[in-house]
Amino acid sequence: PRAFHIALAMSPAGETLRTRCRNFPAMVANTVIDWFYPWPAEALQKVASVLLGNIELPKKKRPSIIDHIVEVHLSMPKFSERFEMEMRRKNHVTPKNFLDYLYQLRHSACQVSR
Repeated sequence: PRAFHIALAMSPAGETLRTRCRNFPAMVANTVIDWFYPWPAEALQKVASVLLGNIELPKKKRPSIIDHIVEVHLSMPKFSERFEMEMRRKNHVTPKNFLDYLYQLRHSACQVSR
């Protein structure tokens, strides 16, 4: 017999995953859950280098710019804690946020170069 495989991606942040597990127990009864953890700085640098590879940046400054982008992302958990203390609202930082940040930078760079 052929197996039917489905891949679902859900953020564990907030109540959504818990609610879906409660509302659809059959969905998670025979499921393998892979937890993905924050990416290390080296991985963030590699991803940024690849995704921003075709964007014109000064050759000598490219590594510093990518390092800065990575540092901004890595500093967000600290600022998220402060944000929660001051505003009483949570902000979750995920690798998806980093990818969205890079795609936005790419999009902005394409708009400027037109």
